[in-house]
Amino acid sequence: LIDASVVNARLMRHKAGRRLVVEYSLNLKSGDSLQTIGKSRFRKAIDKRLLKLHNELQARRFEKLRVPQIMGSLPKMQMWLQEKITGEDITPTSNWYLHQNAGVALAELHLSNSAIDRFHSVSDELATLRAQMNQWLSGQDRFSTDAQWLLKTCNRIADFLLPAETTIVHRDFYFDQAISSLNEIAFLDFDLASMGHPELDVGNYLAHLDEYGLRNEHAREACKLASISFIDGYSRSRPKVIHDNVEIWRFLSLARLAAISQRIPERFDSTEHLILACREWYAVSPWNQITLD
Repeated sequence: LIDASVVNARLMRHKAGRRLVVEYSLNLKSGDSLQTIGKSRFRKAIDKRLLKLHNELQARRFEKLRVPQIMGSLPKMQMWLQEKITGEDITPTSNWYLHQNAGVALAELHLSNSAIDRFHSVSDELATLRAQMNQWLSGQDRFSTDAQWLLKTCNRIADFLLPAETTIVHRDFYFDQAISSLNEIAFLDFDLASMGHPELDVGNYLAHLDEYGLRNEHAREACKLASISFIDGYSRSRPKVIHDNVEIWRFLSLARLAAISQRIPERFDSTEHLILACREWYAVSPWNQITLD
């Protein structure tokens, strides 16, 4: 526990009834100051599995991956405190080498042999997608045919995922979850970390770049370069990546982002582009030509 007094507190994120993230400026008894990030999930005790994972990863030596240090906890608020890492935000238009480094850092996570006591399966992912689609369609039917097609297609191509090893996976990894600091890539949020297929994380990162490029025409070429750089860094560090699985997980993530786009006003106009991108991807994919038994 930190023996300190709070000088300032700034609300960073608040999802009503779900999640709270606060940045604290602290004065230590030694006279030094400290910036920390406090995280809490409403009506949920502090996840000791998550803290154990942080500490386990913190104890390892990585070339690129950096994990925030756990600084203490506030049990009455069901909140834990972690180190605030400063550095350069990674964006879709960042220099290509930052995305390459992010790929290397992700591969290091997957190769770390770390573990957590929860598992995220393909069935879990499809259930999450189904819930997103139902929320998307609640109260409107403009995209009902498209949503039904997306869900059916996701279920279909998920059957073509090849057997893969199980590793620790971030489960929500994309550029907003990483920051470049001192030639390392810090992962900011392990809240959803689970055991699962590593290609899930790779496909999710690529899908977020795809989605950003569809929303921002001026950034499309940068997003393509970022995708190439990211997968290059990842596959060099983890050569046994299953590229077919990456593409399937990429599609599943893009379909989920299409559903989410209708919950974010500034993304409303991108929904049709995302649906079209999914249809075009499937039309030329090898799985479009295979008939399931």
